[in-house]
Amino acid sequence: MTWLAIGEAAGVLPDALLVRAVQDRLAKLVGRICAAAAFVSKVDRARRLQEIFRRHILGGEHWSSVTADLFVSRRQFFRERRFLCDELYALLQQGPHSPAGGVLVQPSREHLAYNKAFLAVQAGNLESAEQTLQELRAWLPPGDLRAKALVLAADCAMDRLHFEDAAARCAAASTATGAIEQLHDREIESARVHLAQSRYYLLSSDYRQAHVEIQSALQRLSRLSPVSDSRRCELMRSIFARQAELAIQVGDFALALEHVRRSKYAAGPNESVSEAIFDLASVESATETCAGRFQSASILLDEAFATAERLGFNRQVVKLSIERAWVDSSLDNGRGLQLSPQVAALAECLRVPALTVEAALFCAVNDAPTAAMEYASRARSVSPRHSMWAARATHALAVACVKRGRMADALDLATEVEALSDRLDNNRMRAASLALQARINLLGRNPRSATTLKLKAEELLRQYAAASERNTFAEWTQSS
Repeated sequence: MTWLAIGEAAGVLPDALLVRAVQDRLAKLVGRICAAAAFVSKVDRARRLQEIFRRHILGGEHWSSVTADLFVSRRQFFRERRFLCDELYALLQQGPHSPAGGVLVQPSREHLAYNKAFLAVQAGNLESAEQTLQELRAWLPPGDLRAKALVLAADCAMDRLHFEDAAARCAAASTATGAIEQLHDREIESARVHLAQSRYYLLSSDYRQAHVEIQSALQRLSRLSPVSDSRRCELMRSIFARQAELAIQVGDFALALEHVRRSKYAAGPNESVSEAIFDLASVESATETCAGRFQSASILLDEAFATAERLGFNRQVVKLSIERAWVDSSLDNGRGLQLSPQVAALAECLRVPALTVEAALFCAVNDAPTAAMEYASRARSVSPRHSMWAARATHALAVACVKRGRMADALDLATEVEALSDRLDNNRMRAASLALQARINLLGRNPRSATTLKLKAEELLRQYAAASERNTFAEWTQSS
């Protein structure tokens, strides 16, 4: 069956890429089926077949939910599914498609090495990825794959919190794009470099420069023809997801939701498995969480988690697990305390420093005060000095100090967070710091200062905070 779908590539592609190649091949065949003359006047049925393939056959979604959304009976659903499977079987019996159809039948040595490094990154084996990429850069000739390998190396360095190395590799990738002869390939890889640089600046909390890099990436892609191109679609999807992530960090949730919608639109009708789908699931679930729609957020994360687990993308599995833990803790404060040991253990097993920091931040907010202080201090010590990671860790440390009754220390730390949030121009974090200062002053029986800070916090929370953050502040003021 696999050979009928993709031919000789079945014997040489790694498992994760083999799954993607088969999925892409089947998706193209379904597109051919639905584009047949018999469906010209039956647009609704063609769309229904596409949905059954995408959600049920490919995605594993239960037939009952698909039939409910498509407004068809159980009998009609299974009749359509059988028709689709019979048609696919007939097309596959014609044999594998030619190499011109889009799947690389005989991957080159360079592509196999790059794929090995990519899969190592996704599996969370950063040391193996670094070694492979170092060897690859030593003999890889100038071209688009060299630029792509340098971008992957930069992402690997960011995951390891080696930001100087990441900046150097981004610069080297930018230089490498100049050696790409074909205009289309050059613009694609240049956009990829700008996207990697936007991640670098986002992790450094330089929002202005991150925005500049995102706009540069969009400008590169705008020079290309808008015809269907899988690389261009994937990059557009990633760019919009990055814009949504940026908007969420600063508390502009309406803008984040708009970018999520654009990202989903950019994916096109035949969405293949790529890193971009996990980024989109993360930011879309974050927008749902910020709006208080926790059940919807959980469903999005669960679907992405199932895909990551099936592909062996351990890095995504741990990342999505941490995000799901945040959703669960938003629903039930006591749940966060229960999940802290699991989250910490997951991150410790994978040993991806960036995810270890995220896990420590979760534990710092949700664990018991003594353990929370330890996690917050650990996250604070490895975070870039002027970054949201540092601000979040310091804020969590301040909250833990409040719980331990160390009000003077808590106030100093909360004030530090406010100063850092002003430096970063992040009103969402500033709102959190003012809310905490108001709580500390209420507990310290300083009503005048508490009232002033409370009014400032309420205004910022109204504009920039998530629903759960506003609820937390309301609980604080009531309990104090």
